[in-house]
Amino acid sequence: PGGSQRWKTKRWDLDRWAKLCDVLAERGFQVVVTGGPEERSIGAALTTQMHSKPLVLIGKTTLSELACLIKRCAVFIAHDSSTLHVATAVGTPTVALFGPTNPKRHLASTFRGRIITKPVFCSPCYSTSCRTITHACMTRISVEEVLTAVLATVPATPRSEHLSPPATVPTA
Repeated sequence: PGGSQRWKTKRWDLDRWAKLCDVLAERGFQVVVTGGPEERSIGAALTTQMHSKPLVLIGKTTLSELACLIKRCAVFIAHDSSTLHVATAVGTPTVALFGPTNPKRHLASTFRGRIITKPVFCSPCYSTSCRTITHACMTRISVEEVLTAVLATVPATPRSEHLSPPATVPTA
């Protein structure tokens, strides 16, 4: 849920991450939250908003370990971030949330998954601070929409090496 300190405009609201994680946990998913060591405070803020207890691995994996973890997941949820590209590199089906940047420009041709982006007049703006103050490109992405994309992605990925039950990794 974190990501680059410079690109906070790419982030989806923590309250939405918390609701999504709780709904996924209620449906039997093992939710795993990842991020770099500098994102520990974001992880703490997220988990205090949640009712379920995710596996929090923020700052606890090397890049290689993170790639291995993501590869074992049934689906990976991320906004435009380095971990989104790791998921693409290891072939994990992904639900990608895009706001101020253009997915056509940034996603690799090997991307497997679903892209959620909202057509707003100012996007893609490539700005590190929202010029309209509304952050509509990200706030218009609903929890229900992401959940629908996740559920539509999971059945299409019968991979025996996944964690059981299917793991979801919301990350930066």
